[in-house]
Amino acid sequence: MEHRQGSRFGVGVPVSVSGCRRTMAGYLINISLTGAYVQTRADQPVLARIQVEVELPGPAGTRLRRLPASVVRADVNGYGIEWHNLNPRTLGEILKHFSTPRCHPGIVAAAGPSAAARFG
Repeated sequence: MEHRQGSRFGVGVPVSVSGCRRTMAGYLINISLTGAYVQTRADQPVLARIQVEVELPGPAGTRLRRLPASVVRADVNGYGIEWHNLNPRTLGEILKHFSTPRCHPGIVAAAGPSAAARFG
């Protein structure tokens, strides 16, 4: 049964994930205002509180964003997370810089500026 709320957007965002066990590299595969899927080898248990770090380009250089979340499901490729409080503007910035044109089942392809504009 599908429990996700809101539209998910395909992205390819390199991230660093830190939690109760260690810090590892990974990728945000898709993202929404309420959560995301992180592809990583990091082994975090369901309900673990984690922090996803993403570097966003800006006019004054790269800015590091730390996004607190909790693991809500896990599989062999990574885990689904729920944001603790993701600002819609931050989602817009991620979509602006990292949206991908490919579409997966249940994921809305972020078509460049139009998807980012909805959250910016």
